[in-house]
Amino acid sequence: MVVPLCEPPALTKLFLDMCMYGEIQRLPAIQELSVQELKAVSFEETESCVAHDSSDRTVLELQADFVNNCEFHSGLKIMVRNYIRKTKRQTWDANVMQTALNEIANGMPFKRASKIFNLPLTTLKRRAKGQNKLAKGNSKHLGRCISTLPEEIETSLKNYALEMEDRLFWPY
Repeated sequence: MVVPLCEPPALTKLFLDMCMYGEIQRLPAIQELSVQELKAVSFEETESCVAHDSSDRTVLELQADFVNNCEFHSGLKIMVRNYIRKTKRQTWDANVMQTALNEIANGMPFKRASKIFNLPLTTLKRRAKGQNKLAKGNSKHLGRCISTLPEEIETSLKNYALEMEDRLFWPY
């Protein structure tokens, strides 16, 4: 049974590099194969190749994981090309939130404003009543932590650190 490794040359090269640096133990006969030969390795040749941990996974299973998930069991990950955000928190526009808050102040009910402006009802209520501790009005803020330093001091410290780095003064 012949299983193709993967088509993108970058994935093939990275897999070969990981094999060469000991991430995956391979048979000596397979170690000498080139990229083109490794693209189609028979199952019988790789059956006894296992990963460094105690699992009994073959190289082909690791190759399939590598191509499908772009990661190995050891924790090495490849950044995906197109990031897909998993949450829908704060996907609303700040200008739309400000318009909705103005309409609520003029007497529009919360539910109608939520449906018209496509905003979460509870978020709209909290913002209109001023119950948010950190985010007021149409500003966005995720999390419960607040900055200890004012923003001017943070930016000046950041600029100073970048300037020192340009002058080859490393922080460590």
